Amino acid sequence: MPPISLKVIDMQTFSITYYILSLYNNGVLLDKCFTIDQNTTKEDHQEEVNEWLKEESEERGQLFEEVIVCDSDIPSIFINQWSINSEFWEFLDSLNDCSFSHLPAEVLAKLYEENGSFDISY
Repeated sequence: MPPISLKVIDMQTFSITYYILSLYNNGVLLDKCFTIDQNTTKEDHQEEVNEWLKEESEERGQLFEEVIVCDSDIPSIFINQWSINSEFWEFLDSLNDCSFSHLPAEVLAKLYEENGSFDISY
């Protein structure tokens, strides 16, 4: 029997792909993938997304201000329809200090969801 393959966090690197919302609503699927690593802050990520929206706005002569999530390998408990939940950034900070980073992302997310941290001492 072949081994079961589980997605394991690689140096706490995640990706998320967005569509531009107004184009998506009009049937145009313009997307961009963003990488989030252990050094990415919420502000850094938002700045990258805003810069993309600004570039596309200038190129197309139309103002774009909102995105919708297309795809992501971020654990689903940290994603909503529009973006990354604020809890993800707390999770990422905790993950950076965690000795369990060899575990699959969904396992770590569930542990974090249940405990609010990676502290499993009783």
